[in-house]
Amino acid sequence: MAAIEVSDEDDELYPTVEAGTVDASWFRNRRVGRADLAGRYCDVTNSRTIAALRDSFAAMAIREFGLGDFDSSALQNSQPRALTQRVGRFIFGRDASDGGPFDGIQFGSRHGADIVLWAIFEQADDGITSTRLDNIDIDLIDLQSPDLLSVLRLHNLTIA
Repeated sequence: MAAIEVSDEDDELYPTVEAGTVDASWFRNRRVGRADLAGRYCDVTNSRTIAALRDSFAAMAIREFGLGDFDSSALQNSQPRALTQRVGRFIFGRDASDGGPFDGIQFGSRHGADIVLWAIFEQADDGITSTRLDNIDIDLIDLQSPDLLSVLRLHNLTIA
């Protein structure tokens, strides 16, 4: 890193902050939102879901992606993304005859089972926002928000 030469012009246009630091200006163009979520969602890491997906994805997880098994850790692993994308596409394609249709998926974060994440499938009748969302509220990010402070602690980051 010390051998990298930075021109004065680049340094002025693209200032670099210390590793592990997020410049407060980064938050200016970002927002936090809240909404009521409606619909039917597949809990991807539920044991029944994993059992139902096993026949379709176990061999792929092991042979194509080099994983030890097709289990909840395979679905929460940050790599390989292609596996989780294929699982999501598979669930998106389910119809009433095989457990669907679903409006999206729910899954536990790899950063802790207490963090629940949601992915909403885009639908043909969606406009700018999903028809599955109601009472949408969008705000600036409060730099003192307990949720933001928790995320910063989780990733060992500070705000400059």
